Amino acid sequence: MIATDHIAQEMKRRDLKLWAFGGGTICPLFDAMHRHNVEVIICRSEYGAGYAAIGAAKATGKPQVVAVTSGPGATNLVTPIADAYYDSVPIIALTGQVNTEHLGLRNVVRQRAFQQTNIIDIVNSITKTNRESISPDDLVMNFLSAFDIAITGRHGPVLIDMPMNSQKGECTYVLSNLLLPSVYSQPSSDQIDELIVLISQSRKPVFLIGAGCRGAYRQIRNLVQRLGIPCVASLPAVGIVPTDDPLYFGMVGHTGHPSANWIVQHSDLVVAWGARLDVRQTGTVVDKFAPEAKIVRVDVDKTELDNSRVRCDLAINARCEDVLGLIDKKLIGSDWYENWTVECGEKYYSMSVPDSQFARVIGEIDEKYVGDTIFVTGVGSHQQHAARHLTLDYPTCQFVTSAGHGCMGAGLPMAIGTALATGRRVVLIDGDGSFQMSLNELGTWMTYYPRIDLHVHIINNRSGGIVSQFARLNGYDPRETTWINPDFERIAEAYGLNVTVHNVNEEGVWPILESGAELDAMTWPEGDRL
Repeated sequence: MIATDHIAQEMKRRDLKLWAFGGGTICPLFDAMHRHNVEVIICRSEYGAGYAAIGAAKATGKPQVVAVTSGPGATNLVTPIADAYYDSVPIIALTGQVNTEHLGLRNVVRQRAFQQTNIIDIVNSITKTNRESISPDDLVMNFLSAFDIAITGRHGPVLIDMPMNSQKGECTYVLSNLLLPSVYSQPSSDQIDELIVLISQSRKPVFLIGAGCRGAYRQIRNLVQRLGIPCVASLPAVGIVPTDDPLYFGMVGHTGHPSANWIVQHSDLVVAWGARLDVRQTGTVVDKFAPEAKIVRVDVDKTELDNSRVRCDLAINARCEDVLGLIDKKLIGSDWYENWTVECGEKYYSMSVPDSQFARVIGEIDEKYVGDTIFVTGVGSHQQHAARHLTLDYPTCQFVTSAGHGCMGAGLPMAIGTALATGRRVVLIDGDGSFQMSLNELGTWMTYYPRIDLHVHIINNRSGGIVSQFARLNGYDPRETTWINPDFERIAEAYGLNVTVHNVNEEGVWPILESGAELDAMTWPEGDRL
């Protein structure tokens, strides 16, 4: 059996789709998929295929496979690969490549064959690992091991470069069900004891929940409810604790809820569960982040802990679910927590975000789609307002977005991938600028309509609103972030589809945390609180 048949066989065994855009050097792979009845989803660009795979992986929690051709096909996939790396998304990128005979001098001669590109070196810093497959056996082994690599430790992308002759060659031995040992660092008993003492002795604790806590969502909810500890969330973690839970006080950081920032700054203990504590979460004044608090970080990625941007009093290199499992039964609540929670609630209402057209539109969308829904966003003002105002409850009402890389145009292909992979209702909330960067993927939606239950809402303010806001706040001319838009509804109609456009006359997000300000010193709009 040739190498690509082994790949297709494994895809079939895992019940996976192949997200792809066509090209000559992956024709052998496509033929193998057909022979083994693996569905191939052809998107309208490599970029779209990559983000469709990311959406599917985020929504299902399972690794996804995307395939593109060599040269421009591979380089067009770089942005989704980077996004998957920064958001810890397990995708396996298969890139076609010219025959191995042309690869020997690639670091000496610029190009020996048509559409030859050294994609391995290009993506080296944005993949967990990348592999050149110089033989059919290498290709099969690389593919089978990629699944475990992608989901062991901190999740992320793996790239496998596939020369055509490796794809078509016979394997000399069969590798199947290759499993790598999943080894996770375990917390020490001293660390667990110290964390228990810190939580038990705290008078004003807060849990800062990150996306690394998604696998432990039941455990963190149970602990929050049992102890009565206030919690806040990073952007990709919104909904891990239900947003309508009385102990949830909003998204933290740059465009977060002002009360969430206040709570972190005035706490005496911050426990960050699977959160990177990057600049969007903490602000730029890191030496004054939670100044009176002990800071605990629980993270599966040791490099994040070893290179923490903020002071860290206790660093636990382990999965959130493992730590929560060890501390849960040993912790009891404190009467002090109730007093602190009341104070947090008072701040939540006294520091509520101002009414806005964005908020009203998000509210209308939220009321329309009650129950089992996956909300997907593009990147921009609409994204931040959605995170603030949607009613989310993972996994029933889930939130999927491009967080760390913050890539405009990700919304539509992620929504399509999410809908195809889950069969659930998906609602895309996109901005006019973000939507136009991938509107060619309307063709993919058209191909699978009405098989997928996808609803698209575009919030149109005829600008890159959050960038315009940044420009104005920093004394720059925002004219490059305003534009004239086409009729989005008529464009969708040309594909036989319907989208809903909401016209607003606002830009940006208020209040907002500016550079140089402490976390609880957000800037409010003129005429409001400053």
